[in-house]
Amino acid sequence: MISLICAGGKFLPSGAIDPGKIEIFTRQRANFSNVNVIEVEEDVPFIMEAARKARGEYLLFLLGPARFMEGFERIFSDAMERPYPVLVFSDHMEGGTPRRLYDYRGDITERFPMGYVLGVKKSVLLELGLRPEFKRAYLYDFRLRLEERGGKIIRLREPLYEVPLSGGSGGLLASFSYLNYPPELEREVEKAFKDMLKRRGAFLSGGIRKVIDGDGEVPISVIIPVRNRARFIGKALDSLMRQTFVDFEVVITDTGSTDGTKEIIAEYAEKDRRIRPIFVEGGTLAEALNLCVRYSRGRYVAQLDSDDEYTPDALEVAFGAMEKHPEAALGVSYYEVIDEEGGLIEELGVVRHLEFDRNNILRTEGAGALRIWRRSVLLKLGLFDERNFPDFGEDYDMVLKAVESHDLVRIHRVLYRYRKHGGSSDITTEEERKINLKTLARKAAMERRKLINRAGLIARGLPAS
Repeated sequence: MISLICAGGKFLPSGAIDPGKIEIFTRQRANFSNVNVIEVEEDVPFIMEAARKARGEYLLFLLGPARFMEGFERIFSDAMERPYPVLVFSDHMEGGTPRRLYDYRGDITERFPMGYVLGVKKSVLLELGLRPEFKRAYLYDFRLRLEERGGKIIRLREPLYEVPLSGGSGGLLASFSYLNYPPELEREVEKAFKDMLKRRGAFLSGGIRKVIDGDGEVPISVIIPVRNRARFIGKALDSLMRQTFVDFEVVITDTGSTDGTKEIIAEYAEKDRRIRPIFVEGGTLAEALNLCVRYSRGRYVAQLDSDDEYTPDALEVAFGAMEKHPEAALGVSYYEVIDEEGGLIEELGVVRHLEFDRNNILRTEGAGALRIWRRSVLLKLGLFDERNFPDFGEDYDMVLKAVESHDLVRIHRVLYRYRKHGGSSDITTEEERKINLKTLARKAAMERRKLINRAGLIARGLPAS
């Protein structure tokens, strides 16, 4: 028998529900023989009480109303019958359309999409339990702890239930949903995440190193990698020409544009000697960034994407912040989102990333923009990873490396304008690939942090285990 626990509220499942094989636990009264009502308001006590009373060996958490397909109970049960703990999720239908999820590859964030139905053995749930201090992040915390017990997260590729169309947006900022969390939810998720880091030996609490700065022929080098951005590269360069801080150079690497971008760059470079173009045939984004850094002459290196813009005071404010904080490896500001014509998209608001700290950055999608680096730090860290992150995630990976041993200064001003358009890499890169690349960066960072902490214990004469 399978026991369905309606974890998300007062609702009932529908579809292929055989009362002889399935029992339901809910907080909504219903006149059905297979429905058990437990009138407990908070989720964790309700779920644990339902699990204790369940007759089924297998439990399904329902996180919303679902209509189940024929045979779902057999497929879920077979998947949960393993010699090790498992948490099982499946593809499903959404508003009549197949919703294909992704194989789980170790994503440690709370945002990995797992649908609306999760399966686990009753014995596993009763052994691990749900932590009562969590009101909403209890299943995220449970998943992290289950993995630490040698558990596996298993995706079933067959749609086993249907839910109404969610109306959720994809693409731009979809993975940044945490920016709109209520404060209490953010606190819970952060606690679950940081508790996990501490259990796994990857939580950083010290070890900030002094930055060894280098000299520069100019204060700032703005670096721009570009390919086929004829529509926007002029706007990016115009935003630089309007800067209140004028002592900078612009290093642009074009990796083989065929749409007139090279000609636009050459025209700007002829008018302003601060612009230093590099034209190469082919190359990845990470290779273009690294070429820019190697050719740059600035003490600081500021990143600007070829379809974005700076505010007029961006370099002045960023330079001042870095000068006031000689201990910082990089500075990061707020940004706003604009449309293709440069108009502010007000409903998206200002992106501040106030959740940032050197541990929480491992579960978020980034630290923000504008990013201004000490060139010496980029060189010390080996520049952007061309092998693992050729065209996506290279900047996130570099931020993770930098904050492991250095400070990051937050610049509490909007200095950057991120342009939303159909050709943006955040739109064109497949969601599964983005998740997997960020997961790769986080896994590597976790291992580095464990080594940092072990080295710190050894230095203090304590056992590294």
